[in-house]
Amino acid sequence: SRMKNQKILIYFISLCFILAFLLLNFYNIKFVVLAAILLGIANGLAFSLVMLLFSMRTKSPISAVKLSGMSQSIGYLLAGFGPPIFGKLFELTNQWAYSFYFLLFISVILCFSRGLCRGMMNDGVKNEILSNSGCSSFKIDYNNTIVLDCPEKIDKR
Repeated sequence: SRMKNQKILIYFISLCFILAFLLLNFYNIKFVVLAAILLGIANGLAFSLVMLLFSMRTKSPISAVKLSGMSQSIGYLLAGFGPPIFGKLFELTNQWAYSFYFLLFISVILCFSRGLCRGMMNDGVKNEILSNSGCSSFKIDYNNTIVLDCPEKIDKR
């Protein structure tokens, strides 16, 4: 009953973002309520999914909190550039359309970010997993399960 692969959820979140920005850009005021609903759903799901992935990728709650704190700090730092970028795009073009194109671009990147983030998260917690297990390497299989590779731990009596 648990979702073993979050890819479908990531695609759904991306689709909600993309549809919302398309509605805002091309239909302006006609579908603003639907766009707001889609943005609310996408934002809520995205934040919840990220928090879930933090806990799935770490071994202990303390590690999840550390990873979450670091990632949120970086995320909020990057998000701080949004308003100046929007303002500059408007200043250069005298229309908001290019700001929404920028958001569409970011939403498309979100569709393909699963592989990127998975690799970064694996690298980020690799040392912790290896130091706590005493093994020399590990793999994360398709079901997001950590598989330790510990040939040195095999008893050769």
